[in-house]
Amino acid sequence: MQNRLSGRKRALAISLALSIPVLVILLYSLVTNSVYGWLVLTYLGTKYVTVFACLLLFLINPELGLTAYSAVLLAGCTAAALKLVFKLPRPPPSHWRVKVSGYGFPSGHATMSSAAYSIVALYFRYPCIAATCLLFIIAVALSRVMLGVHYPRDVIGGAVIGFLIALLMYMLYRKYRTPLIPLVVFVILGAVSYVYCRYPDCLNAVALGIGLILAHVLLHEKYEVIRRATLIRKSISAVLTLFLCLIIVYAIHGAGLVLAALGHFVCGIVLVACPYAVSVPQLHHH
Repeated sequence: MQNRLSGRKRALAISLALSIPVLVILLYSLVTNSVYGWLVLTYLGTKYVTVFACLLLFLINPELGLTAYSAVLLAGCTAAALKLVFKLPRPPPSHWRVKVSGYGFPSGHATMSSAAYSIVALYFRYPCIAATCLLFIIAVALSRVMLGVHYPRDVIGGAVIGFLIALLMYMLYRKYRTPLIPLVVFVILGAVSYVYCRYPDCLNAVALGIGLILAHVLLHEKYEVIRRATLIRKSISAVLTLFLCLIIVYAIHGAGLVLAALGHFVCGIVLVACPYAVSVPQLHHH
């Protein structure tokens, strides 16, 4: 009972620390209609922030983190494919407050943010965490509408699709007790999405997923090291992993499709191997 109360207090503290800044920025943006305020909120739905959220989840529970990766990556690929299926237009360019391209439905930001934050809510199941995740999803969806680049239908549809993808991946993880099944499902469906829409980011996402699968197969027996790592080591792991992945992405920026896919494959390995390498306790020789 005491452990449960302690867990609720920690969940509440984390929820407040995350939600208050977002809520303040949201209220500021609603009052001032500031482009910069809405841009800050829209960043919560970018592929980089959602992948980083999965990385933080990986440091808490590696299997669940990998499941979250599969959900976010599948959400991005699904959104790209559905845009070509429905071919629904965005609002007129005269309404845009930032530069965008492509079709409107579903919103990629709304889809990916919903997938990422829904996984968190499904796993922790604390009302305060669920409310924080819902706040993040709403903030991202609203920012896309207020920036004039999406209709409400685009973000609502994206949020629903993202949640359904998160629910599917989470159920597969709970049923089979391994993230390997969700990852394989993503790679297959992601490959289908790429074949249909020929969007380079879909191929990069599939390559990233294959890297995650390989790293998981090689290191899944070592995950206990990551779970037991100190908060300092986990923090260093998050920063170093993100830094290495950004270096790789920057190095392959503008490169050919094959080289870009190879770089994302390496990123998939780094996302698993780097946290393990940093979390391993120092060996003391006697």
